[in-house]
Amino acid sequence: MTRLSEADIRSKLEDLVSSGHSGQRLPSERALAEHLGVARMTLRRFIEGFIRDGRLERRQGSGTYIRRPMIASRMQLASFTDEMVARGLVPSSIVVENGTIEIQSAHAKALSVPVGSKAQRVTRVRCGDGEPIAVEIVTIPESVGLHLTDEDLAGSIYRTLSVKYGVNVLSASVEISVAAPSAHISNLLNVDQQHPLMRIDMVDIDSHGRRVMAATCWYRADRYHVKLRVGREAEKVTA
Repeated sequence: MTRLSEADIRSKLEDLVSSGHSGQRLPSERALAEHLGVARMTLRRFIEGFIRDGRLERRQGSGTYIRRPMIASRMQLASFTDEMVARGLVPSSIVVENGTIEIQSAHAKALSVPVGSKAQRVTRVRCGDGEPIAVEIVTIPESVGLHLTDEDLAGSIYRTLSVKYGVNVLSASVEISVAAPSAHISNLLNVDQQHPLMRIDMVDIDSHGRRVMAATCWYRADRYHVKLRVGREAEKVTA
């Protein structure tokens, strides 16, 4: 058997991972070592390197899988649709709910509207390449003067508000937390209910200073993470 260099081993494993699809299970270490013509311990060392690099993941009692790419958000006011396109994924939405509700106290305070006033409630599953990544629950007060159809909800709400209604969202207040989802949310995302999700609560403000909608978004923590850039004010020097 010809002894392969480390570069050759890495190249062969790279070809195998690159040609596979996200979530695909690799052959067993024994079978893969025989296929590549290397010792199992040598192969394991390279696999560990790919795991550290985020290319592979090991699932206890199941095997080694090609890892699905994480979707990173830099926490700017961009739509889910734009984020997916920017990362080479095909965005899509599944409308689960689109109806009218009476606003309860928490949302009434956030949106500066009376308790019990009417609002449109929209629930969508947001997908990348057909895979559920987030559940988005949006509340739009009736006083804003909008009514989004299922067709409007096929893509970016921000774009629909701007193009169809002339409402431009310029800023938002945001809270980020981690919580266990309800059975309904976990079913929509096809995850275990005990699996914590990232929860992002937002209140969107338009160019006139109106609070036009509130959104609660549940993201799969294994597919989505947020990048923040923070700073601090310079300390004042006193004599």
